[in-house]
Amino acid sequence: MARRRSPDFFSQVMFGRSPKQEEEKVDWESLLTQIDEIIVSIDELAPLLLELSPLLDRFLDKK
Repeated sequence: MARRRSPDFFSQVMFGRSPKQEEEKVDWESLLTQIDEIIVSIDELAPLLLELSPLLDRFLDKK
């Protein structure tokens, strides 16, 4: 039988790995915790951005 060559680096970058090679386990609890932390951070930054937007508008309007 013909020997199957492993894909070179360029092929892996451009086309990804074959489904057989992607057998990683996903830690869903950790993933969801990180997503939750990102959402909380965005919620905390939103008021700051609202306060800074008039200042940025004033700065950008002065040409």
